[in-house]
Amino acid sequence: MAKKTTRSKTRKKTGTATPKLDAARLFGEQYPLAQLAEAWVQQLEDRLKTATEDDATAVSAELALERRAQETFQKMDALTGELRAVMTASPADKAGEEERDRRVQALREELNSTSGQLQLEAKEGSALACYALGSTVQRALGRGEKVDTKRLQAAKDNFVFAAERGFTPAWCSLSDCCAALGDREAAEQWFARALEAKEPPALLEEARILINLQPLPAEDLQARLDSLYELALRHCWDALALLAIVCKQRRENETIQAFAPKPLLLLQGLARQGFTPAMCALGNYYDTVLLAPDFTLKRDKRVHSWYDMAASRGDLDGLISSLRAGFCGAVYTGSAPTAVARITATKPDAPRDAAELKGLLGRLLRHTGMPEGSLQKSDDLLFEAAEKGNSFDLCAAIRSEIVWDDDATEQGYPLKLPRLTTGDSLPERENGFLQNLSASSCHHLGSLYFMWA
Repeated sequence: MAKKTTRSKTRKKTGTATPKLDAARLFGEQYPLAQLAEAWVQQLEDRLKTATEDDATAVSAELALERRAQETFQKMDALTGELRAVMTASPADKAGEEERDRRVQALREELNSTSGQLQLEAKEGSALACYALGSTVQRALGRGEKVDTKRLQAAKDNFVFAAERGFTPAWCSLSDCCAALGDREAAEQWFARALEAKEPPALLEEARILINLQPLPAEDLQARLDSLYELALRHCWDALALLAIVCKQRRENETIQAFAPKPLLLLQGLARQGFTPAMCALGNYYDTVLLAPDFTLKRDKRVHSWYDMAASRGDLDGLISSLRAGFCGAVYTGSAPTAVARITATKPDAPRDAAELKGLLGRLLRHTGMPEGSLQKSDDLLFEAAEKGNSFDLCAAIRSEIVWDDDATEQGYPLKLPRLTTGDSLPERENGFLQNLSASSCHHLGSLYFMWA
């Protein structure tokens, strides 16, 4: 009789484990200033070790100055963190509120004093301080603020000094500054140097070719994906978020299909750590309307699961995304009363978020079964959202007035949608809005009409 063998209960491991990211270490487009300072100081320490006797004095003085700037950054980070904690506190009484206000004022004054110290260090020749001062102007540009030529030139001068000292993070910032000043040639030259140095902002900008949907050879596509993935593993959140968008947009591509599990596993790991942007990114990845065999519009069940998980942790983007995902065109596929209750229970601070919720509520109130007077309230909410710059809700308001005839509109959104009624005139309020429509708004309106007309 043959000897009976037993199969091992342990499964043989194949491949390598999925890398893990620490949500607390994630950064956006560029490394945090304190981290950049640490790397720069270390670079100067290494340079001092190999410096000749003639150069040692100058390198030592530079190192001492940059250490002072590093200490200033650390102090500013600590003060900013304390200020944020104090401002979000909820005192129990009026005396507590007054004490909180005094502490906020004191912290702001100390922050201003520390910022003044940074300006002095920049005048003394600190590359770190110059970079920090230039970055304040760059951030203003990124927020869409108007920056005059004088401030731009001052920022450029700061970046030039840091760049010439060999501080490579300044190269990409200097490229942006030159572009804003109209010096395209210099901008391209500094960008090329930043890309060669593998600075995160330059790598991200170069990788955006992946979302332009232009055809790329498989080898080139794979190389760009791998480069972006390596940047994500260095805790660059923007790189991982960009990968999720690329994997969604090009999901039919064979190279993308084979690659997609890698960034998705990273996102899931961050979501398990409670990082709500990762939850929203996962919800967005699965948020694709598919045409089912019975010709009904359906969404992946994971869409609301991930969005609602973020919303349950107080993430307003998660709530708004979940509500928007409930719409298939004009029709809300979930429980409209429940959605209305979720919106009315939310008190957003930002005007943009308030406009988003007003627009969603206005669309929900057009559904059958809503209380009397909901249609008029719907119109008012849609136009309030439109006046805050929400072009999507502006187009929804216009559509509700001119695409359906009055009888259909009074019954809410009909299941069998009629074509545009001929001879309808555009009401005065909508006409005023239309005169100021941007190109994106016109695109929204055109898409809405052709989808439902």
